[in-house]
Amino acid sequence: MKNLLKHAMDARGLSPNDIAHMGIPYQTIYKQYHGDREVTADYALKIEYVSGIPKEEIRPDIWPNTTML
Repeated sequence: MKNLLKHAMDARGLSPNDIAHMGIPYQTIYKQYHGDREVTADYALKIEYVSGIPKEEIRPDIWPNTTML
């Protein structure tokens, strides 16, 4: 399975350290970035809030992209 968070962060030139400095716990974002922990709905919302990465891009299974419908 493709790691959508890693893909989204890499596309924006963001590292786990960058996101941690925005307010997400480093160990959490590091594990999510490396695929060791699932990005929960709550964390998708938090990541969107601090980084601007749309929650739909991180968890399209929960929030499908409605612009394509």
